Amino acid sequence: MSTSAYTVTDTLHQDEFFTFLRGMDGNGIPVFLQCLRPAEPSTVQLTLFRRLYERMRRFPDGICRGTTLSRLNGKPCISHHDFHPGSRCLDHFLKEGGIDLGKIPDLALFLIKQLQQLHRSGICYLNLNPDTIFYDPGHQRGQLIDFSLTQECGGEMASPET
Repeated sequence: MSTSAYTVTDTLHQDEFFTFLRGMDGNGIPVFLQCLRPAEPSTVQLTLFRRLYERMRRFPDGICRGTTLSRLNGKPCISHHDFHPGSRCLDHFLKEGGIDLGKIPDLALFLIKQLQQLHRSGICYLNLNPDTIFYDPGHQRGQLIDFSLTQECGGEMASPET
């Protein structure tokens, strides 16, 4: 795990386990960061985070693929290319007055295609909710985030340890 220099520009979302940030890497490339939130993550949390990174590296094109496992302010984080710099959590838009109803079918179709790509790659996404969907109203696109609740699927279901 390397220590990388990122310039954080925005905190996008926080939950019990992760903080999601937007920023730039050392080369000025927009990145999206998923950082472990506990101040002192346990060995189990670190192991599961590394497995999450390894799983995300195998994601198909168009899915939020992990590119680097590094540290930010001492905390482990996974960086991703930020293809939709104008996006925010869907929950943000719902709290701020909603989304134009005419845009919902396009967003739904985009998300269905991402879920289809994941399923074809043998990955089930188990955490679909407004906090785990990024939406870019300027481009009318969505992006699934927070892949901590994914499971390998196809044939036999994988055990929780995989």
